[in-house]
Amino acid sequence: MYFLFFILVCPVTLFEIKMIVSNQDALGKLKGDRNFIKEVNEQKVLNLIRKEGPISRISISKKLDLSKTTVSEITYRLLREGYIKEVGKGNSSVKGGKKPTLVKLNPDFGIILAIEIKRSFSRVAVFNLEAEMIKDKYVYYDFNTSWKNVLAKIFNVIDSLIEEKPFKLAKKAAIAVGIPGLINYLEGSLKLADTLKGWDNLPVKRVFEERYGVPTYIENDVKAMTIGECVYGCGRGVKNLICLYIGDGIGSGIVVDGKLIRGISGSAGEVGYNEVGFFIRSKKNFPVLFNNQRDFGDIVSENSIVSMVKKAIDEGYRTELKKETVNIENIIKAADKNDELANEVFRELGILIGAVCINLINTINPEMIVLCGRLVDKNPVLVKLIKDIVGKDILRLPTEVVQICTSALKNDGVVYGLLGLVLNDWFEISINKILSN
Repeated sequence: MYFLFFILVCPVTLFEIKMIVSNQDALGKLKGDRNFIKEVNEQKVLNLIRKEGPISRISISKKLDLSKTTVSEITYRLLREGYIKEVGKGNSSVKGGKKPTLVKLNPDFGIILAIEIKRSFSRVAVFNLEAEMIKDKYVYYDFNTSWKNVLAKIFNVIDSLIEEKPFKLAKKAAIAVGIPGLINYLEGSLKLADTLKGWDNLPVKRVFEERYGVPTYIENDVKAMTIGECVYGCGRGVKNLICLYIGDGIGSGIVVDGKLIRGISGSAGEVGYNEVGFFIRSKKNFPVLFNNQRDFGDIVSENSIVSMVKKAIDEGYRTELKKETVNIENIIKAADKNDELANEVFRELGILIGAVCINLINTINPEMIVLCGRLVDKNPVLVKLIKDIVGKDILRLPTEVVQICTSALKNDGVVYGLLGLVLNDWFEISINKILSN
């Protein structure tokens, strides 16, 4: 059996601006509170073990500037409760002597279910505390399937998983859901989702918590993807970053000074709703993709691209593509073979996505833009076209310093971002969080 800890969903979790324990002013005011200091030290030790284990107690003492007695007491409690385990001996010091016992995080202590929901499929990935994916299952359905039937399929997967060994060993568990649309973070509900019809105002957090009795986190899928790249992908160590996802539409996740920007209504980064306006003044500049669409999300979405390519085939555009087999993968393959229609599609996409990048660069001034989605993952031609357009921006300095790359996590971005969301809430040190316990 596993013991379940209840944690409230915070509006900002992974990238919240924390008052870390090194804040001397805060600690000065609270130094008389022994319970507070005890919890802070325990959190510091546990997080160091998570990040650097296997590690000796003496190393913990030196790195955190804590007494050997304090570290010994803390590790004893963590061992007793199952958070950590001893894993053999380390090397003796240069002076010789007894080899130190090493400790590390017990990966089986906790389980995280990361659930990615899309319009035609959902994914349930199971992680342990060492960020190892130990299970990964997909369910598929028609794009117009009701939310009740989608959740029923997801519940069936979860119900089968919780009977397996990792769940029986775990003492701590959580669910995290990544979903397209605007999130009400205080209520844990989906406010609005263009790609999931009938899901508006669905209390996702409550639905999962009532069924499984575990804390549930909810995040926009592109923002979760952004967290994934920052924690586990190509954005590690980058403080100012934008993830730009091209798929059902186009959307972005924005990180400024290490903080994920959600905005007052949770809609920060929804660049797909930006109207093309005066950017497209004539169809002759975008003969394949433009069909009087109103915004960027409509014109660069995968469904729109496929539809417009089929239309171009009907109109006699020179190509080796066959209307009945047109999809994103085949368009990319055709471009690799220098197909005229495919080349034109990516020329137009390069200009459109490049324009979105320029607007984001000039507004946010990031160190890095991470391009995500099937259209760019294995498509160096399109990536080069986007970079070329960005390089022609009138304001040269921001575009010269920004690094544009493709996702390191590919299809795993959302689930790893959800994992990072939960682990950060469990292990990172926040004075506000500790005081609320």
